[in-house]
Amino acid sequence: MRASDSFLCVVWLVLVLTGLARVQGEQPGPRQQWKFTASALDGNQLRPAIGKLAGEIKGSFSLSEQSGLDCLRLGPADSPSGGGILLTTEQDAADLPVAAMSVEAWVAVDETAEWGGIVGAVLDSGTREAGWVLGYRKDRFYFGLATEGPGRITYLQSGSPMLLKAWYHLVATYDGAGEQRLYLDGRLDGRRAGQQGAILRPEPLFYCIGAYRDDNDYNPFTGRLAEVSVWHRALGPEEVAARFEERKNLFPG
Repeated sequence: MRASDSFLCVVWLVLVLTGLARVQGEQPGPRQQWKFTASALDGNQLRPAIGKLAGEIKGSFSLSEQSGLDCLRLGPADSPSGGGILLTTEQDAADLPVAAMSVEAWVAVDETAEWGGIVGAVLDSGTREAGWVLGYRKDRFYFGLATEGPGRITYLQSGSPMLLKAWYHLVATYDGAGEQRLYLDGRLDGRRAGQQGAILRPEPLFYCIGAYRDDNDYNPFTGRLAEVSVWHRALGPEEVAARFEERKNLFPG
């Protein structure tokens, strides 16, 4: 091999390794995302912003615009046809997090509930407990999660009460090593240890936005949603704070 050929091979190898290091150093973005704008809706069908999972809106809903912000208003919860957005009942299509996760929502709750759901794929029926859910109970947000370790759901509740009809940025994370975290407007608001291992898959599955739903519970949400995102990794505190700071001025109040 000529010296010039050897030099070109070395240069090529350096470029490849540099590119791999850069890719490996980057943190992957959301696996799924839904933005509640007019362009995302076709009748009662919701198109995803990221990923392939579309949704069907149940019950009453309307698009809303406030101070230049587009959002979807769901409710009231007593609609005769139920409420919320059913994403899927199929395990393969759901593409749910397994080892670790984060879920983010920009949300305003209009009516409190005993068990309100913002987004989740959960099963809490007697001794059968699996999945995860981000929601609210009375005046507190919560993050429910069940993993292989205990095999039961633990509900991490926010330390701060919520105000009805006020916008909030919520992020819940599970690091795969035992800790749940709940962030409120960019700041850590609660943490809990005890879960361990892979996230249990609910069977049957009801992957929903705007409802706490399993095989014996169906509690629709009443309020507004601007965006929901799901990662297959745990966001760090700096990432959560940066995401809140990036968009907080878009939300009235």
